[in-house]
Amino acid sequence: MLNKSGWQLVQKVLGEDFSEKELLLKMNNTGVSETDFKNWSGGDLILDFYRLRNADGIALIDIEPNRLKTYSFLFDVLQRQTGNEDILSLQLFALIFQKQMNGEESMKFKVHLE
Repeated sequence: MLNKSGWQLVQKVLGEDFSEKELLLKMNNTGVSETDFKNWSGGDLILDFYRLRNADGIALIDIEPNRLKTYSFLFDVLQRQTGNEDILSLQLFALIFQKQMNGEESMKFKVHLE
């Protein structure tokens, strides 16, 4: 997962369910493109996960808006997949990531600069 591009992850998740043409059409309807997915890798996805986990809403400044759209697209597709045990752990990861991305921001935030 770390070395795969976002595009390769989407193709793996969808498997045989969609042809590439159907996938591109679906992506165009949500405002993302193949290029948007090719601009990040699984390692970037994990880095952004930890950014959100540790810095909450402040991390959204450091994550490109198009990347957030592609993450949302990937996670929506993942949640619709059923019966595929190969991606179960990825589905759980996506669920946690989405909750961090869309959850309430922290009320109290302290930074110790010592």
